[in-house]
Amino acid sequence: MMFQKKKNPSNILDEAQISSVLGEDIEFEGNLRSKSTIRVEGKIIGNIIALKGIILGEKGHLIGNIESESAVIHGIVNGNIKAKELDVKKTGCINGDIIADVINVEIGAQFNGKIDMKKNTVLSKKTIEIPLLNTTD
Repeated sequence: MMFQKKKNPSNILDEAQISSVLGEDIEFEGNLRSKSTIRVEGKIIGNIIALKGIILGEKGHLIGNIESESAVIHGIVNGNIKAKELDVKKTGCINGDIIADVINVEIGAQFNGKIDMKKNTVLSKKTIEIPLLNTTD
């Protein structure tokens, strides 16, 4: 076959085994690190490093940064994203900067920030050292 549809990031994550799910009734404060794929439906105040992948559901809300091989955003991110593959769905909203190799943005998605597209984005091996927002207001 001459033409084959390439898999987009969300298809890759749909086929991946999700090791952890944070439900929509969960509110977590602190940094989160996972070697596999996670799904977040609740609210996190802190940074996330999910080496394989992260799916932020429609009700998911992150105040912090994401670093991951693949990221699918259905919810709200108030922070920066660094990923090799990023898929922002129509319900997704990102308020922050993006560094990625591949980006897919659906019509209707919102993005406020700058994009830096690089080949072979290097993910850090340590916790992201970016100060958290003051949440004691």
